[in-house]
This record gives sequence, structure tokens and C-alpha cells, in this order.
Amino acid sequence: MDEQHRTQKLHISLTVIVKSGFFVLVCGVFGAYALLLHRKEVSSQNILRNELQRLREENYQLLERNQELEYLCPPEIDRSSSTSETSQTELEQANQRSFAYTVKKGDTIWDIAALYNVDVNALMRWNNLSPRSRIFPGDQLMIILEE
Repeated sequence: MDEQHRTQKLHISLTVIVKSGFFVLVCGVFGAYALLLHRKEVSSQNILRNELQRLREENYQLLERNQELEYLCPPEIDRSSSTSETSQTELEQANQRSFAYTVKKGDTIWDIAALYNVDVNALMRWNNLSPRSRIFPGDQLMIILEE
């Protein structure tokens, strides 16, 4: 009986070792997969961050070039008319392809997009906003008008 008892204990011990070894193996595989996914996500975020920076720099260069051209070729506006300063600014902004819009109290992304006839998603993309982002009076939003 003693030999059978030892054999049974050995069988149980081997079963526990095999099962725990399998568990450790599965945890290791999932851990390695999770680490691989994390590294891929970080790499993708870095690529997107670099591309966004490149596009921002390109947009800034285009804005500067646009301002140079506007200065060299000012729009033909009758400046002797009695238009207010605000409407004069609005006319100048309408003649530019892109400009910074200052958010006013009560403005929403949708109102601003409708005001300048631009796509809401494009406006959010240009300004690195998400659907949950909030805007506040004084914030500057880049508006890019279609030609």
C-alpha cells in the first residue's frame, strides 16, 4: 500500500507540474504578444506624431507664403468705403486660403465649420481635436478654405 500511495503522490505531483508549466507557458506567450502589440502601437504613434509635425510645418510654410503673396498682391477692396473694422477683417480672411480663427463665447465646432463652409471632421483634424474635445473663447483654430 505504501508503494501505491507513493506512486499516486508522484502522479499527482507530475500532473500539477505539467499543468503549472502549461499555465506559465500560456502566460509567457500572452505576455510576449501584449509586449509586441504595445511596441507596435508606440511605433505607430511615433509615425503619426512625426507625420502630424511634418504637416503642421508644411501648413505653416504655406501660411507664410500665402501671407507674402497677399502682401505682394493685396485684394482689390475699396478701402474708402465705410466698412467697419470687423467686416474689413472678415473680407481679408475670406481672401486667404488659411487663417487662424479666434473662438468666441458660444461658438461650437459645428457653428464654425458651417460659418466657413468646411467639413467638421476636417476642421477637427486640422486642429488635432477629437469629438470629445472642448473649445474655449480665445482658442485659435486653423481654418483652411477650399479654392
